[in-house]
Amino acid sequence: ERNRLSVRLELQADFYAGIWAYHDNKMFGSLEDGDIDEGLNAAQKIGDDYLQKKARGYTVPETFNHGTSAQRSKWLKLGSHTGDLSRGDTFSPRYDELYAERSLYNQRHSTGTTAIRLGRGECLPEL
Repeated sequence: ERNRLSVRLELQADFYAGIWAYHDNKMFGSLEDGDIDEGLNAAQKIGDDYLQKKARGYTVPETFNHGTSAQRSKWLKLGSHTGDLSRGDTFSPRYDELYAERSLYNQRHSTGTTAIRLGRGECLPEL
């Protein structure tokens, strides 16, 4: 349970990093093309699953304390694309709902355009 709480806190920190990027860019135009992609790439490289697989050749999910690559990318992306602090609740959802594979996926939105579906059913245009 301690590790799961740690993962929730770390994912919230990733979300807040995205929030900061969103608002800093809105106020100061600080982001350049590719900056968000670089951040998402970094998130992929610091996920517990990626690091364990690279070090051991396998993963032990019960020992994760920062979140998977997909989770970290999901929460960073959510913050950086919405800028909405109210969307960063990583403590209320069931633990398995924090996984990007289940709550962030490409789908056809009602307009017929490809969109990214977020955990609460809202869609953002594909980036």
